[in-house]
Formats: sequence, C-alpha cells, structure tokens
Amino acid sequence: MEEVVYQFLIQTAGYPRASIVSDTSLVFDNTEGRPAYLIVDPESAEPLAVVHVVGAVDASGLYAAAHAAEANKKELKRSTVQGIVVRIDFKGRTDSEKIQFYQTKADAELYPLSASTFPDLDSLRVGNKLNGVIRNNPSALTAKTSLTAGATSNNAEFISVDEEDASEAQQKSRLGLWLGLLLLLITLADVVTVQLGQDGWIRTQHSVLLVGAALLFLLASRKRHLLGNARN
Repeated sequence: MEEVVYQFLIQTAGYPRASIVSDTSLVFDNTEGRPAYLIVDPESAEPLAVVHVVGAVDASGLYAAAHAAEANKKELKRSTVQGIVVRIDFKGRTDSEKIQFYQTKADAELYPLSASTFPDLDSLRVGNKLNGVIRNNPSALTAKTSLTAGATSNNAEFISVDEEDASEAQQKSRLGLWLGLLLLLITLADVVTVQLGQDGWIRTQHSVLLVGAALLFLLASRKRHLLGNARN
C-alpha cells in the first residue's frame, strides 16, 4: 500500500524524491503511531506533513490514524505540519473508492481531499509560512479581516447607489414613454378630427411641434431604459 502512495506522490502530486522521507524511524520513536512518510522541504529539511497509510478500515480506523497524525505533529513540536491520511481499498469499484485522501486538523477531524486538491510541495510550503506568520503576529490577521470587512461594506454602498440610479432611470423611462404616447395621441386625434371635416384643436405648426416633442420624449425614454438595463 505504501508503494502506491509513494508513486502517487512522485508521479501525480509532483513531489521530488528528496522531499519524501520513507524511513520515518529516523524522526519518530513510537513504532505503532509512526507515519508511512514524512514530507520535508528538500532545501531546508523542515517538516511539512506526515502521511499515514491505512487499508480498507472503517471510520474508527480512519480516526485512529488521524489521532496518530496529530500525535506526530506534537512530537515534532510543529503545529504548522499538516496531517494526511490515505485509505487504500483495492476492492473499490472506482478510483475514488480505491484510494481516498483526508486531511487532519487539531481536533483529529478528517476533511476529504481529492487527487486534484491534494496539496503539492509549494502548497505545503506556503501553508507552513502562513501559519508561522499568523502565530507570530496575530494582529496581522485581525487587520486583514478589518480591511476585508471595510471593503465589503464599501462595495455594498456602491451597489446600493447603482441600484438606486438604475431604478430612477427606469421610472423616468416610463414617464417619458407615457408623455410621448400622450402627445402622439393628441396629435392623431386632431388629425382625425380635421379629416372628418371638423375644425381641429391644434394649428399645423403646433402639430409639428407636438410630434417633435413626442419623438424626443420617446427617444429619451428609450435611452434611459437601456441605461437602466446596463446597470442591472
């Protein structure tokens, strides 16, 4: 089983051979809870992760491996080290059933990973440095959280303003549409009256002005309608 995991680390996850310590007895004394592999930074030899490999065990067996991984981290005296448990079941029907990956936390809880989300060497390095920064300077995380909250609040204000502008544009669009249609109806009614041989209400030059005003209202209404849709 360990060989399957070793080949996965080398071929799929892209770990260099120098980063995988298979003889973990060099580091850990407890034979029973010793991990199958210790992942280290090949440049500094700094421990980055402990990897436990188990067979087709049930939930209790997985949690036992998770507790062992957390014990390894305490033995290393490095809380930044990640714990990983790999479950192998050669009788599984699919690849995801044959090999399953889990990440452990301080409470020995298990969090599923996939082959694509399995952390590579650079991810372990970055996570190790980030944990170190937060542990050495907790106020940095607080400041970052405050800045993020402020940015979110500002974005919410901008969105609110945009929504108000879009709503106002839609209201003006509807008003312009109704005014334009009303002017056109008045002009059309006057033309029909004249055609029926009766005196019209509006002089010819005034009719032209009304038609022009109606077109202007309709064009402005159309422009505001497009503006409101663009903002939405």
